[in-house]
Amino acid sequence: MAGFGLVALVWPIDAFLTSFLPGPERVVLMLAMLVGTLLFFLSDEWITRGEGTGRGAYVASKLAFLVSLAIAVALDFERLFFLIIIVPVIVLFFLVYGLFSGWAYRRTGHPFVGGIANALAFAWAIAVTFPLLAA
Repeated sequence: MAGFGLVALVWPIDAFLTSFLPGPERVVLMLAMLVGTLLFFLSDEWITRGEGTGRGAYVASKLAFLVSLAIAVALDFERLFFLIIIVPVIVLFFLVYGLFSGWAYRRTGHPFVGGIANALAFAWAIAVTFPLLAA
């Protein structure tokens, strides 16, 4: 699934929209981000798609994440204003990768397949784009 994401999404984004391949200096950042995104997305997929979850759990989880971003911005508006700017991209990632992880879960019956792909996608995107925004 991660390979599909690289071929179907990363390559076209890099080729036709913007530079989306991490340089050597950003690979270390991507690996560090992957530790955190793996923890988040594996647990998130488990509680939203695992056995015994309720209807709407995936959407509720993502809304809670967006609300946490809004709270962070409210606490430090000047330094975290850029989070408002990236919300549409995060929502788009949640929609696209949520669709992929839903397919993977229905095909494999295990939430970790989608969780690993989501973690890699978000770590990749954060490592490639956030340093550009922070400069």
